[in-house]
Amino acid sequence: MYALASTNGKGVKVIRYNRKESQLIGPLIYCYQQVFAGPPWNEWKKCSNSDCPDPLGYWGNKDREQLIACGFVHCGKPMVDYWSSDQVKIDLEHELTDETSCWLCLDGNQVIGFCWGYPISLKELEDKLHIEINVSTLGDKRQLVAYQDEMGIIDSYRGTGLAKEMFLNRLDDFLSHGLETTIVRTRELPNPSVTFSWFVKKLGYKIVARYEDGRVVLTSHLIGLKELLH
Repeated sequence: MYALASTNGKGVKVIRYNRKESQLIGPLIYCYQQVFAGPPWNEWKKCSNSDCPDPLGYWGNKDREQLIACGFVHCGKPMVDYWSSDQVKIDLEHELTDETSCWLCLDGNQVIGFCWGYPISLKELEDKLHIEINVSTLGDKRQLVAYQDEMGIIDSYRGTGLAKEMFLNRLDDFLSHGLETTIVRTRELPNPSVTFSWFVKKLGYKIVARYEDGRVVLTSHLIGLKELLH
């Protein structure tokens, strides 16, 4: 059913996700929503008015009291989920293919963390991310890179080493495919994500592209990353 990678001795385990099994889709969607509802993403609720004058237009769970006070209404309309369950499910069905290396953290039947990525040509990745990516070690944009699509863990489980364990399993999958260059998109401004600090300060990833909204694209060589994490 699932290939058990390891447990931390507390009932929490890291597993390889098999997309043919459906019972974890709901818990995975919920975990995804919870992770991105918190800082620095704060993607919990948004205004349903497409012409909303608010320059941000969305709020995180840190704004819960403020949203309760306003009755979850903005522009005279009820707010909606930033990440609706239907939209997340569509995204997961598109991203989690047979080529995807996907690892989950489970506490019982609850998904508390996720980590996935897949091989993709640099040109295809540029089209996906809508930005030009200049990697000096790649002479041909048709060359495959290891795209680290998503990684997140529920706040109360951070600092336990589970994210690192998922990352290492995904790294082994990338290396087994002979990939040499890895790319990830994360947030630097206005507040850096935990993953940004981890990738840049601990693992030496370099910024190769920037978005106006504070997101950045990072890259690194795959060889040697495992040694930096041990």
